[in-house]
Amino acid sequence: MNPKDHVCPYSKNPFCSSLNVADRSELCENCHQFPFHKNQNAEEKQKEIIREMSLKPSTYCTLILSGCVCTSKSASTLTRHALVLWEAGDIMHTQAIFGDGESMYEFWHYRFITDGCCAIFNADVLKKLFLSSVTFSTALFSSVTKTQERQTQFLLGTQLQYAREAIKFVLIYCKQNHYPPLTHEQIAYLCGLDRTTVTKMLKKIMQEDNLDISLHEYMKNMYIKE
Repeated sequence: MNPKDHVCPYSKNPFCSSLNVADRSELCENCHQFPFHKNQNAEEKQKEIIREMSLKPSTYCTLILSGCVCTSKSASTLTRHALVLWEAGDIMHTQAIFGDGESMYEFWHYRFITDGCCAIFNADVLKKLFLSSVTFSTALFSSVTKTQERQTQFLLGTQLQYAREAIKFVLIYCKQNHYPPLTHEQIAYLCGLDRTTVTKMLKKIMQEDNLDISLHEYMKNMYIKE
């Protein structure tokens, strides 16, 4: 992608917008984008692009340009599982930059929570920028730190609480971060619960006397989607 010929519609994501012009141009020239759709499983599409780029599984990185994707070690939605949330500006597979990431690539399942777009990079390109540009290395460390802090918060909110509290946490988180209203199935996936439990708990939450008005409106829109 040549930045002189094309203005990237995703250039305002938190990571790219934190780079200087030279680093951003280098990144754009080596960017391979693919759009995704809500609830899509992107593993096969990602593998296809990696094959086209002639990359090994442990030699690429993925930048979330827009939208939200979850990764989990379990494809099941019926058990509580360690789920990791990735949003615009987050970089996945940074172990390919900092060390040998061979063992990290084969055990995660991907699921998109919203529509959006990802970019895949040869990790060597990012390694070169990391070693040659203070601006890039600073932006990368800042991105990784913020991502890990947010992911830890999300894991604590969804996995270490009872079902009702976990569901309410997801609702508040998504509303505060301007997610489109989720379906019951999506909430079930994010919390590691079955859909029936989520539907029952949502009805109870809607009936709470002290429920925040804006959260109540967000939930009403969610029920319209159902």
